[in-house]
Amino acid sequence: MFARVGTLAGFPPVLSIGAGEDAWSTFTSMSTPPGRRAVLDVLAPKFTPELLATPAAEDRLCDWFSLDRPTPSFRNLKRDLVAPGLDTVRRMLIAAVRRMPACVAHWLLHHTWILGVGRAQHGWCWQAPPYPVGVLTLIVLDGKLPIHDLWPVFAHECAHSWLLPTAPSANVPTLRERQSAANLTKRLAMEWHRPDLLNQEIHRTARRAALDDWQAAALARSWGFEGTAADPEHCAEVTRFAAMRTPWE
Repeated sequence: MFARVGTLAGFPPVLSIGAGEDAWSTFTSMSTPPGRRAVLDVLAPKFTPELLATPAAEDRLCDWFSLDRPTPSFRNLKRDLVAPGLDTVRRMLIAAVRRMPACVAHWLLHHTWILGVGRAQHGWCWQAPPYPVGVLTLIVLDGKLPIHDLWPVFAHECAHSWLLPTAPSANVPTLRERQSAANLTKRLAMEWHRPDLLNQEIHRTARRAALDDWQAAALARSWGFEGTAADPEHCAEVTRFAAMRTPWE
């Protein structure tokens, strides 16, 4: 894991060791775990293995290193975090983001909008801020949740934002295209009288959804959040059963 981070960071110099893959390998083999942890704390504060659970996450950490490891301050978060409709819990959301690694906080600031309905609202209308450069992901929260539930749920969704792959804006399918793709296997199974195809797709979708939720919950837990949204086994089971039922009813 330490070597993977070194690769993503471009093998920068480590203490008195020169730059390069061989130097990192030497340092990894000769140093103690606390020594490696100390270097990681400098390179990627709050780093855990769960942070690199997917190829998309590796790409984002690599991009963060290429930008010279920007670390959003409290002032940056307070000013720039896009969270319309959640003014009543905005301070709690910022406090949650500050518990996450700097690379995740940077990703959330520049590629994620957090939408929801706060405690004093039933709905809202608001002009969207300028569209960010590159991809945009959305997190939707129920701002009426108790804080002890809202925090881990928010962390779980932030973990999804960091871990899940995204497509270039020009290649993102429309809502109609997504619906058509979701129903394709069902239509073909009915036309071909092949219920086994539908059954295989149901289980494949359920396994994929369960893994996604397991990884998100594990990452949220690694940031110190607690509750069912930060319980990998619970989230995986709930999501697996939901994925097996909802799309095919």
